[in-house]
Amino acid sequence: MEIEIPFDSSIRFPEKELQFIHLDFGRIPNGYGWVFPKKEGLSIGIGGMFKETKKMNPRQYLNAFLRGLDYIPEETRKKVMGHPLPSFYDAKQKVSRGKILLVGDAAHLMDPLQGEGIYYAIRSGMLAAEAIIASAKKGGSPSDLYQEEVSVHICENLKWALSFSRFIFRFTRLAYRTLKRYPDLATLYLQVLEGSETYQGFVAKVKERIKDLLKG
Repeated sequence: MEIEIPFDSSIRFPEKELQFIHLDFGRIPNGYGWVFPKKEGLSIGIGGMFKETKKMNPRQYLNAFLRGLDYIPEETRKKVMGHPLPSFYDAKQKVSRGKILLVGDAAHLMDPLQGEGIYYAIRSGMLAAEAIIASAKKGGSPSDLYQEEVSVHICENLKWALSFSRFIFRFTRLAYRTLKRYPDLATLYLQVLEGSETYQGFVAKVKERIKDLLKG
């Protein structure tokens, strides 16, 4: 859920909010808050795996987060937009049946940590097309071919993303200490976002760094 506030509004934004991305972990159960500067204004909101938190009202947590930003007036807090995202939940989840091949959000192919789904929509669309072409040329079920390719090239990676997101939300202080102590992990995570590194490789490196941190 989020609100977007244009720079031409009457609100005077703190200088730090205009120059940095503000991420807030710990106050939102199984999620986080953000203040994100864009070209035309600020995007402010919360996101997370709210299905894993019983009886949670995301709007209440968003309002609490906004109250913590004392430069946001009360009337602005009412202009909230939000929609649940179909998050990834299982490395063995079905994405095809018969002649139906699900891609992107329809297949729940979304990064459970930061909600990014465009890359997975494009990637799964390409895999679906390749499965259909391969089936036409060599025979076999495009559904089975597609399911196997998605499991290998997408779901396996998202399984590790889900594991890492649960670690971040459950052990926020330890995660913060680790990332602060070893800034190279931030660079490695950017490689994950770019697709040049897998979540599995990233999580393995995080585990190594945590062991080093706890050893002192």
